[in-house]
Amino acid sequence: MCDSDSVSCWKCGVIVDLNKDLFCDYCEVVQKPKGDADYFTIFGMEKSFEIDTRELTKNFRLLQMQLHPDRFSQKSEDEKQISAHYSSLLNQAYKTLGSPLERGLYLLEIQGHPLSDEGEIIMKPEFLSEIMEINEEIHEAEDNNDLERIKKTNEIMLGKLFGRAADRFRNNDWVAARECLAQLKYYSKIQDRIKELEQEFEEEKN
Repeated sequence: MCDSDSVSCWKCGVIVDLNKDLFCDYCEVVQKPKGDADYFTIFGMEKSFEIDTRELTKNFRLLQMQLHPDRFSQKSEDEKQISAHYSSLLNQAYKTLGSPLERGLYLLEIQGHPLSDEGEIIMKPEFLSEIMEINEEIHEAEDNNDLERIKKTNEIMLGKLFGRAADRFRNNDWVAARECLAQLKYYSKIQDRIKELEQEFEEEKN
């Protein structure tokens, strides 16, 4: 964890630096997570759209190993509850930061520029027209070969938008970043719909 934040151990009162220690050095009980800790801080990472996902996974597994509820089965009820809370928090944080879209939305939120719905952004008519055309192509697809062609084109567009979003975040251009992520939400929904149809076509074969 990053910024210094010393507190008294909830059990024995000894000072603990939550940025360095998950457990009290004196009584060895697990400490409660910082109430204001964001997901990036939990994993000891900079607040950035561009992160090292390998480092994220490594830090997640390390924390998961230390804080998994199975390790606290013989501990006090307080410690069991803290462990369960940590486990849920870690899973949610890892899921959020592991997805570029969710990471971007979360970053906007903690920086004070939340994007609750893509409808908050007024899209250009040509963009909406393009989305409608893609959805029509998906609707008319007859098999997975048709879907594969649409999916590849959509993946290229997603890649371009993620690159554009990274540049906007790098420059702290929150207005443009919100617009990029709003567009990404449209294309991500298209990708999800393609996956659903691929599954349906596979089931029809069997």
